[in-house]
Amino acid sequence: MVAEASKRTKILILVGFVPVAGIFVWGAMRAPLDPGEALETCMTPYFDAVDAERYDEAWERHTTAGYRRAHAKGEFRAALETHRRERGRIVSRGERIENGFANVDGRSGFHFRYWFGFERGDPVNVVYTVVHQDDGTWRIDGALESIGRAGRPGPW
Repeated sequence: MVAEASKRTKILILVGFVPVAGIFVWGAMRAPLDPGEALETCMTPYFDAVDAERYDEAWERHTTAGYRRAHAKGEFRAALETHRRERGRIVSRGERIENGFANVDGRSGFHFRYWFGFERGDPVNVVYTVVHQDDGTWRIDGALESIGRAGRPGPW
């Protein structure tokens, strides 16, 4: 009787332990998010498209659906065309990873700060929010431009 109860207890412990252990193993096996991957697969091609004045491509391929809802393609294109007309071409660009984040809604990603020097005018500082999508891609979900101390969200 004691042996049977002990056997039942072992089975219950095993049945409870295996799923919990599986969750921990699965979590450990998942690769952490890589800022280098986000830079290589999202930000670099985004800037390549913007530098070549392929604004529609930048909007379609490198921004989230939420970003596209907030900034219509025509608005995005017009803002970048105006920006380019006023300041000229980008002559220098620097970047820094600000921080990574993981939200309770499951979204995770990075904030990248970029400094841009232009042919004309003051340098511009933009913080991009880049999020990891369910399909494994990285996309821009927001941008905040700062000139001096003022910040304004926009399609940059």
